[in-house]
Amino acid sequence: MRVLPGLFPRVMKRIPFLLRSPLEGARTLVYVASALELGNVSSRFYLRCRERQTNQSLTTPNIARRLWEASERLVGAKGLTSFDSIRAPAMMQATA
Repeated sequence: MRVLPGLFPRVMKRIPFLLRSPLEGARTLVYVASALELGNVSSRFYLRCRERQTNQSLTTPNIARRLWEASERLVGAKGLTSFDSIRAPAMMQATA
C-alpha cells in the first residue's frame, strides 16, 4: 500500500485527459444544449464539441430501450414518459 501514493501521480501524468476543470468538463454539454445549429439533432454523440461516431451496436433500439429503462430506475421516474413515444422515432431516423 505504500507504493500507491507514489504511483498515483505518475499514472495521472500519463492520462491528463481525465483531469479536466469543471469549465472544460461542461463545455460540450453547454454547447450541445445551446447551439442553434443542433436544434433538430437527436441521437448523436459529442465529445469536445465535435460529433463522434459510435459503435453501431450501441445505437440499436434494444440497447437504447435498456439505457432508458435503467435511467428511469436510477432517477425514480419510471413510467413518466414512454420510451417509444419520445426516442424510438428519432432513433429509427438516425439509423435509416
